[in-house]
Amino acid sequence: MGICGQWGRLRALALIGVSVLAGCDFTGARSADRIDEALKPLPGVSSVSHTVGRNGGFGPTDVSFDVYVRDEATTDQLSALTHVFTDQIHASRAFRTLRATLHVRRWPPGNRMHSTMYVELRPSVTTPEPPWQDWLRLSRGDYGYEITGWATPADHDRSAGTSLEITLFDGRNRRPDNIGAEEFAAVVHRLAADFPQSRSDWVIINSFIYANDPPSIRSDHGLPTSAQLRLWQALDAIAPIHGAFNLDPLAYNPKQPDSNRIRLGKLAPRDMDRVAVKQLQLIAKSETATVYEIDDAQITVRPGRCSAGVQEPQPRTPDNVNMQAELRAQFETCPR
Repeated sequence: MGICGQWGRLRALALIGVSVLAGCDFTGARSADRIDEALKPLPGVSSVSHTVGRNGGFGPTDVSFDVYVRDEATTDQLSALTHVFTDQIHASRAFRTLRATLHVRRWPPGNRMHSTMYVELRPSVTTPEPPWQDWLRLSRGDYGYEITGWATPADHDRSAGTSLEITLFDGRNRRPDNIGAEEFAAVVHRLAADFPQSRSDWVIINSFIYANDPPSIRSDHGLPTSAQLRLWQALDAIAPIHGAFNLDPLAYNPKQPDSNRIRLGKLAPRDMDRVAVKQLQLIAKSETATVYEIDDAQITVRPGRCSAGVQEPQPRTPDNVNMQAELRAQFETCPR
C-alpha cells in the first residue's frame, strides 16, 4: 500500500474515532438501547428487546423492537406504547430515516393462544392507530388459536390501513386442528356480530394443519355482511372455497371492479365443471359484483358482468381455455 493509501486509511480511522468520541452512533446500537430504556418502564410492558439490521456497512438499514406486554395491559396503555415508540423513532438520528417495526406480543403463561401486533413506521408517511381494542378483545376471547394484527403506512402498492388475522382452532378441544365448514361459518357469524364497528381488514383462516384445502374468508374495511356470509356458506357447502369481500378496486380492472372474489381450489378435472356451474349459479342469483376463480386452472368468470378487456392471467391448456369460454358464455353479459 502506498503512502497516500496509508494516509487515507489512517485519516478515515481518525475520523471514526473522533466521531465516536463526539457521541455518533454508526451502528445504531446505542440508539436502540436508549429506545429500549424508554419503553421498558411503560405501564403494561413486561420486556423489551431489539434487532438492528445491517447490510455490511457501518450504518443500520432497519430496526425492530419486540415488546412483550402483560396479560392485564389495557387499550390505553398499548396506545401510549405506540405513541412513545413513534416519538422515539422520529427523534432518533440513527433510525428516523429507516423502516422501523414494533412487534407487540401477548402470550399469557400456560395459554396456547398467542397474539402479536405489528406496527410499521416509514419516513415521511403516517401509520394509522393500531386496532388495539379489537386486538385485545380477540386475544382475551374464545375466538381463535392465533391473533395477528397489523398497522401499516401507505406504500407504492397499498394504502395505509389496519388488519386482523385469526387462525381458528377446533371448537371442541381448543387445539389448532381440523374445523368443519359449518363450525367455521358459525365463528365468522359470531365475529361479525361481536365486531360490527370494525373498519380493519380481516382474514379468517382454518388451521395450517388442515388436511385438505381449508376454507378462508377475507374482508376489507370490516367483516362480511350477513348476506355475504350466507353466500360464502352456500358456496362452501358445494366445495371448499376462499372468499374475499368488500375489496378495493385493482389497478388492472378499474372499470369493472370486483367487490368480491370467490376462489375455488384444486379439484379433479371430472368434478371441476360440475362444481363450477353450481357455484356460479348461486353467484349469479346473488347479483353481486363477484369474480369467480378456479385457481389451479387460471379460469375467471364474472356472472352478470363482462371480463372482456380485463388484463389478468389466462388458462394455459386447451381444455381450460374451452371451459372458461363456455362458462363465460353461459354466465357473463357482454355488450354486443
